[in-house]
Amino acid sequence: MCSSDLAAGVDDFVDVVRRVAPEHADTLAGVARWFTTAGRPSLSIEHTGDRLVIRRTDALADEPPLAMPVVVGFLDAAGDRCEVSVDGGPVASEHVLVLDTRHRECVLSAPVAVVAPLLRYSSPVDLVTDHSNEALGLLVRRDTDSFVRWWAAQELMIRFVDTF
Repeated sequence: MCSSDLAAGVDDFVDVVRRVAPEHADTLAGVARWFTTAGRPSLSIEHTGDRLVIRRTDALADEPPLAMPVVVGFLDAAGDRCEVSVDGGPVASEHVLVLDTRHRECVLSAPVAVVAPLLRYSSPVDLVTDHSNEALGLLVRRDTDSFVRWWAAQELMIRFVDTF
């Protein structure tokens, strides 16, 4: 039997996190603000060697800013996942980067060939990247994340259609 007295909402979840894991409360509250913000954020991801830049490109008015969990993976030139550290943190083949400002620049511990953006559709955003057609093809063929493969295939299709 369901009762509206027993229903929990996003605010209830944030309150529990504040009590249980206060070090993550502000980040979670920033993510939860998406539920009350009209519109969809837009991101730009640029990658060069050992640098990764993520920018908000939308005009949403969000003060304090939304927090966006952007999960990225890294591939070598053969399309295999490679492990790197981001901004001196732990070494892993994927990282959760929380974008809580309009711009974030990250330093990778080693150059990587391709960035796999938004693993597991980590943020519902419009996305623009500087991936080459070759990099997108590598993601379609070799990445293990089904969303990333779908996204890369869509990007290649749009680029092909735009040539006409």
